[in-house]
Amino acid sequence: MKKCVFVLLFVITFTTVFAASGPVYSAERVYYYGDADMDGQITGKDAFLILRHVARLEIMSGDNEKISDANLNGTVDALDALQVLKTVAKIVSPKVFTQKSQNDPANSTARVEINGNLDVPESGLRNYKEFSSVIVQTINYYKKYISTLGTKIDLYIDNATQDSGWTPVTTPVFRKFVIIKLGIRENDPQVKIAFQFAHELMHYAFYEKYGINKTFADVREESICTAASLIYIKDSFPMEFQSYVEYVKNLENEGYRKGAEVAEKVNYDFRQLVKMM
Repeated sequence: MKKCVFVLLFVITFTTVFAASGPVYSAERVYYYGDADMDGQITGKDAFLILRHVARLEIMSGDNEKISDANLNGTVDALDALQVLKTVAKIVSPKVFTQKSQNDPANSTARVEINGNLDVPESGLRNYKEFSSVIVQTINYYKKYISTLGTKIDLYIDNATQDSGWTPVTTPVFRKFVIIKLGIRENDPQVKIAFQFAHELMHYAFYEKYGINKTFADVREESICTAASLIYIKDSFPMEFQSYVEYVKNLENEGYRKGAEVAEKVNYDFRQLVKMM
């Protein structure tokens, strides 16, 4: 093990350091496993810190130690440093890690997690990195207007495989947690991921507001969730906004179709939309 540590230290010394990670959000901050210094980026420096921890030269603890388990095998060792270097070299994609902020007034025990199997090349999503990035960015956006999002009910995010039923869909399971399952294919653009997830994330917000045992979504809830998608697209993907408005206005489902009216009614102001929940 010591020999492996020193060999990897040598490799890191001659490795170009560049970012391979994504954004952060407060109350529940989203990082990626392997980001040992938790600066929001995965670089060769993180591998170096992991190896110093393994060699007991600089011991990490708490979230820094947890997030350093880059290969998720339950221990921090030299293989995690190797996993970080593979991430930096874009050979593998990192898994999302959620940190609970101690300053969160609700001191949440909820967990927000993306299915790691989606990152398996043979059976997952080839665009997993874009998929997970859009998920994090959408949660970031919602947290600006719903500060308690993700503080009450565990949320698991998945994507449908072939013949897996209706998607996208938000489903409470065993009255314990909620699963959002999207219907994304490997060639789908980021805006489609955003549109689907923004709608389902609003359903999740309804579950958190009214409880896991609330009644299934009615026309009003569906219209608010669709409006949320349109407002988010307008703010984040303005070039595609008008095409999605036209798409929604021509949908057969009444709740979805009314989402365009609701978005217009609140003047595409997400804060005003949240007040309608």
